[in-house]
Amino acid sequence: MTLTSRSNRWSCPCGVLAPVVGVVLTVGAVVGMVFVPGAARAQELTETASSAPQQSPPPVESSPVESSPEVSSPSSGETPGEGQKPLTADWAAERTNLGNALQEQARRIEGDASRQLFAQSVVAYRGALQVFTEEEHPRLWAATLNNLGTALEALGSITQGEAGDKLLKSAAQSHRSALKVFIRDVTPQDWAMTHDHLGATLYTMALRAESMTRPLLLHEALTAHRLALEVLTPDASPEPWSLARLNEALTLRAARKPIEAADVLRESLAQYPDSRESTLQLIELLHDELFDYRGALQTASSWLQRFPDDTFIAVRSIEPLFALGRAEETTFLARHLQTQAGRSGDLQGILRTYEAASLLARKQLDEAAVALAALRQVIEARPDGWQPLWLHTGTRHYLLRADLAHQPMITRLFEVVEIPERRLALNALNGIAGQL
Repeated sequence: MTLTSRSNRWSCPCGVLAPVVGVVLTVGAVVGMVFVPGAARAQELTETASSAPQQSPPPVESSPVESSPEVSSPSSGETPGEGQKPLTADWAAERTNLGNALQEQARRIEGDASRQLFAQSVVAYRGALQVFTEEEHPRLWAATLNNLGTALEALGSITQGEAGDKLLKSAAQSHRSALKVFIRDVTPQDWAMTHDHLGATLYTMALRAESMTRPLLLHEALTAHRLALEVLTPDASPEPWSLARLNEALTLRAARKPIEAADVLRESLAQYPDSRESTLQLIELLHDELFDYRGALQTASSWLQRFPDDTFIAVRSIEPLFALGRAEETTFLARHLQTQAGRSGDLQGILRTYEAASLLARKQLDEAAVALAALRQVIEARPDGWQPLWLHTGTRHYLLRADLAHQPMITRLFEVVEIPERRLALNALNGIAGQL
């Protein structure tokens, strides 16, 4: 199943970023580096930022690369007036942690709200950089630049056209600048994480690049991830190591090296089996590109043995089950999961499709007609601008070689459910139902 651009919440096409690094809220003689606080603290920070009066840094000079008004300067853009205290390291630390909290919230949602939060996090980091300079606070300057890079990368990946390209270039430059301070022999963990973030940004740039420049960007991204993996290990840093390996696999897949990508994912899951994203990527890769249906089903089953309530991966296991010719089991599983899927129109549509396809393959035409009627209701409820959650690439490959009852109707069914335009999809579905 090939994920479309709408599926970022399941499979991030812009690489996977490890948690950004923040600074403690009070800066004394020594400032420690800590991970971003959790969701409750994120909410507290954002509420505080919107309600309490704050000192404002001088306006940040925006480069030609970052001229968008929503990210070019802190919100107020005012210099401290007469009687105001000068900007302090404590204030800058608060701005950095605010940027981290905004990023955390932005990654949990989609659409314009997410875009606005990423833009606000960029503003917060740039404010902090008015105090955290390379000369006076080199490590804090580098950490804030690295976090700024992750925000710019996320914002660039959801911004179309030249504006998005410029944001991504600026993100890469932010990470490279941070590496002036994060040196492998001195701060190996920071050096490695920054390289992994740089690789994720270069990967996103490659996906948007013209065919002539894409291979070079993918090569640079792969090099960055593998440099990170020279430091990160599954024993000392299991989660960052797993994320870096996932990014390595994503880059190999984009470079059309699916066998190598699958090997990386298998090795990663052997060491860190709790990576849901790596599991999803391996299922998709095995099913859609290597057509290893048995391997895809085994990967899903292994996950579900430990996480039986993961409805999404359970739904994804239906496609290789069907492609292995196990139509009766497909019917049973599709019906079983319809209750678990709840009101998710996307998942219900997929389940109804496989229920109908498996019933057609089993020559259960009356029951297939009922499943198609239910699928019609799902399609009628689709919102305007709908896009399929995934494309049934692996299933279509199987159908080219299968010998099923009513195979032309089944093949047409999988084409119909990917049609974005509601009226056209309904008309085509009526054509299939009319043949029963």
